[in-house]
Amino acid sequence: MLTFLGKIFFPHSQRWKQRQNVRLLLAAMAVALLFSVIVIGIMLLGNHPK
Repeated sequence: MLTFLGKIFFPHSQRWKQRQNVRLLLAAMAVALLFSVIVIGIMLLGNHPK
């Protein structure tokens, strides 16, 4: 899977660099998703009627 995504997103890099870049990209997306879920949760709790 990492090799396939590496070929798509980073076609001119070496294979080991493609896999490394895809791992970094997936980690960044996971952190961004986690952060957005936390922010949405805070927003929903902040707007909850008392």
